[in-house]
Amino acid sequence: MDGRKKLRTGAVIIADGHQGSKGASAAMLPLGNTTVIRQIISILEQAGIKPIVLVTGKDSESLEKHVSKLPVINLYNPAYQKDEMFDSVKKGIVYVEKLCDSVLVLPAKYPMLLPDTIEKMLTCGHNNAVPVYNGRRGHPVMFDAELFPQLLSYQGAQGMRGAMHQPGVTEHIWELAVEDDGIILAVSGEEDLKNIGVPDKPLGVYPGVRLELKRESMFFNWESAQFLELINHNGSMQSACKQMHISYSKGWKIVKEAEQQLGFELVRAKTGGAEGGSSTLTEKGRRIMDFYQEMQEKLEQEAKKLFQSDDIW
Repeated sequence: MDGRKKLRTGAVIIADGHQGSKGASAAMLPLGNTTVIRQIISILEQAGIKPIVLVTGKDSESLEKHVSKLPVINLYNPAYQKDEMFDSVKKGIVYVEKLCDSVLVLPAKYPMLLPDTIEKMLTCGHNNAVPVYNGRRGHPVMFDAELFPQLLSYQGAQGMRGAMHQPGVTEHIWELAVEDDGIILAVSGEEDLKNIGVPDKPLGVYPGVRLELKRESMFFNWESAQFLELINHNGSMQSACKQMHISYSKGWKIVKEAEQQLGFELVRAKTGGAEGGSSTLTEKGRRIMDFYQEMQEKLEQEAKKLFQSDDIW
């Protein structure tokens, strides 16, 4: 590794059921061969968005189980019943601000969004951008980390709209014109699906590459790396398990199997306390996490090149 900072764009998806919104039930509505939330996550994953944080609330258990096999960090908002959507947005931004350099923010109800729109936002040359279709702003909105403090400090009554239009923020937002009505087509219930219909065609084929480290069998993969990253970020194995929707015993199994095969300690844990004590990565634990993530990113880049070079597509 060359020590240079790797720029990362993450995502915060809101599906908390705030103020009586449908939340989880709408996010899990069937959409063709998938569901609304799985479609959104696939679109983000295809564009290389990491980390993807899903803010849950009402029916959090069923929603987190629904996405448990996907590379998603579940972030529960216990105050969802009284909170506005922007409260959950701020909770998500606070969580990711040290994990990425910019973030895409969107409610979990825009499954018609095109992957090309995400790519255009990432490559438009502006760090803060909102897609616009026929003069209407849509989702997601991209914010650079430099704007996080201003967004988090907003206390007005207009939520996300007010935060974006406050001085110090609004002049930095670039309006990116796109030919994608999916940025404004919200799915909040079955009636919306009837009116919108299923997508004309499924998501395009794209290469999904997952690195595994093996001896006699696999002992370290994307789940292991994400688990270590969450432990490192939270200082708690218990919290990491909750956010990945896995049991504490499975979390320990992930760590211990990797430690046995690698021959060195990855995590140091202190027991006790309401959250099950504290946990920290060892120096080698951080190195193996960084090493895996760098290899994974390089593999994804090479896979895209190989995939695009074949005229079968």
